[in-house]
Amino acid sequence: MTPKITVCDDETKIIEDIKRIIEKEIPDAEISAYTNGDSLLKGLEEDNYDIVLLDIDMPGIKNPHYRIWSGNGEHIT
Repeated sequence: MTPKITVCDDETKIIEDIKRIIEKEIPDAEISAYTNGDSLLKGLEEDNYDIVLLDIDMPGIKNPHYRIWSGNGEHIT
């Protein structure tokens, strides 16, 4: 199974560094990235990810207690 991973950070350098590490450690991973919380939420509604790496200290994320999503895209909390 190819893991689907997404990274969300407002600093593109950090996104690129994280993607590079993932590509090295999990070569077959399908990686996407978002630069703000609003686009991440839209992406989570449109696609399912196995892993979401999220910077909670960035513009567009007003509440650090983000909703938890289940593997099928439904809200848990």
